[in-house]
Amino acid sequence: MIKLSPKREAFCQAMLKTNNQTEAYRKVYDCKNSKPKTVHEMACGLMKDPKVSARLAELRGRVVERAEINAAELVKQIAEIATADPNELTQHRRVNCRYCNGIDHQYQWRHKGEFAKAVDDWEIARDAHEDRMKKATKKTEFKRPCPTDDGGYGYRASADLDPGCPVCEGEGVADLFLADTRKLSPAGKRLFAGVKQTKNGIEIMMHSQDAARRMLGENFGIFKTVVDNNMNHKGAVQTIATEVKDPIEAAKLYQKMMG
Repeated sequence: MIKLSPKREAFCQAMLKTNNQTEAYRKVYDCKNSKPKTVHEMACGLMKDPKVSARLAELRGRVVERAEINAAELVKQIAEIATADPNELTQHRRVNCRYCNGIDHQYQWRHKGEFAKAVDDWEIARDAHEDRMKKATKKTEFKRPCPTDDGGYGYRASADLDPGCPVCEGEGVADLFLADTRKLSPAGKRLFAGVKQTKNGIEIMMHSQDAARRMLGENFGIFKTVVDNNMNHKGAVQTIATEVKDPIEAAKLYQKMMG
């Protein structure tokens, strides 16, 4: 590192930010009573100092090096978004229904507490029906059957489907799975863009993989944007399209890109 006086070091730092030697000089030195021409001449004199020019070259080299590192890291992050598996964040699954693994294919409960609550709810509904019937002119029967535990306990959504289930016919039931985002892979964390509470429930948001793939393709020259200016009766019409390189060449670039 080239050693300079504090003022000259500050001048070099200001030059990096402004890229204007006169403006940089004004930021560091007191120029209130100086004419613009004098300030310009003093700044030019500093720039001619070999140590100042060498220090500037040193600082600019570091900026370029950092920019190259940052660019490589950015490409890596975009590649992670482009190649991440969305199923790591959310999945639409087919899981066994409540009758698949119940005794004699009867409804299977998770545990006794779940069954007890179902019986309580049934009794509340029955009593409410009876109260309504006391005031009703037209009597109706409470036809909702009382729950039983004939199918047993121990239902788990992760259990296997039963191909012979007479209720779901081996198709199971739809289930939406949302992953614990604290446990995602690095690529999964990069794809994850947050969660949103909607009126229909929780929504997992993701960064656009299509946009990430396009940026990668343009960065590595797989795609290029073609702008075609045409004329019609209404005037100039600009058409923007994407041109894809030779498939073999594109494949080689993609393999190089992904390591």
